[in-house]
Amino acid sequence: MKSFGHHGTPPRKLPIRDILFDGRQTGLPTKLISDAPIVTLKMGSSLNPKRIKEGDDVYFECTVRSNPRAYKLTWFHEEEELHHDVTAGIVLSDHSLVLQSITRESAGRYTCMATNLEGHESSNIVNLEVMFSPICKHVLNFGGWRYQNATPPPFNVPEDVHGALKHETISLVCEVEANPTTVTFHWTFNSSGDLNDIPSTKYTSESTISRLNYTPSTDMDYGTLGCWASNVVGQSKQPCLYQVIAAGRPYPLQNCTAYNQSDSGIKISCVEGYDGGLPQKFVAIVDKERFESLNPFWELKLRKPTTVALYAVNVKGSSDPVIMEGVALKGVAKYTGASYKARKVRHLEARKTAVSFSPLRQHVSAE
Repeated sequence: MKSFGHHGTPPRKLPIRDILFDGRQTGLPTKLISDAPIVTLKMGSSLNPKRIKEGDDVYFECTVRSNPRAYKLTWFHEEEELHHDVTAGIVLSDHSLVLQSITRESAGRYTCMATNLEGHESSNIVNLEVMFSPICKHVLNFGGWRYQNATPPPFNVPEDVHGALKHETISLVCEVEANPTTVTFHWTFNSSGDLNDIPSTKYTSESTISRLNYTPSTDMDYGTLGCWASNVVGQSKQPCLYQVIAAGRPYPLQNCTAYNQSDSGIKISCVEGYDGGLPQKFVAIVDKERFESLNPFWELKLRKPTTVALYAVNVKGSSDPVIMEGVALKGVAKYTGASYKARKVRHLEARKTAVSFSPLRQHVSAE
């Protein structure tokens, strides 16, 4: 015989969530109904998600509806688990997460996950957006015509050092990260402890990038340029710095010597010249193949007598090359110091393995 309710009608079938959470217990007892947790995440009600900035405290609330009861609650930032760490400003308490003195790295997606005997379930994603004042993203340097036409091409120097000849224009590009991205810029020049503003007519700005074309004319024009940016949060705490020094292309290598290493290899060593005021590296070009070194020393595999072009290179361009002709496996060849304009250099230019200017050839003789 079927069992009916006290009104004589069969009990109404309710969704599991109604049985568990809405207090309507008609029918089967709640304790017999079980399911994975239902998890909801929200930001603290007193917070304005659009006005959160670096240094603020932020908290999240995780609501869990679960039968059987959840025994574990886990928090995630960008899918990485968070752990209670007061020193790092991460405080886990009951069903809440508190982030103290947040930084821009605190921005991103947050979730919580509840676990009971039936399984685990993650919450919705809450995105935390953090406003912050501008900071330097990176510094780019574009030199003058020598930078564009150098052969072999120059290499990057440390971001804060930039070499320029007198009356040579260098273009300094300042890019910042900021939220919001509406940014204003100003540039300063510091020489001998005096900080001076650069007129706004000397630079252009667009979005989060500012460009300054700078031309030193006298010795007093060498110093440190600073790029400052600000938004509604505040001004950058530190400027992007550019140290402008008197510099040029490096001097040619000296006393280059080639000698046998093995049956198939040649060692070449040189003495470096003046670096032009900037860090330099060294390049050997053999049959259109380029070999770079931080020191003027190379170990090359040569199968036949050949011509080797040796350069010193910095961000301003390449030195005049030292041309070693007929480098082979027998004997020792050494640069004697004599130099004159050579037809072979123009021949190398035709092969596109030498520089575009008219260098001096360094005479090589066998000992």
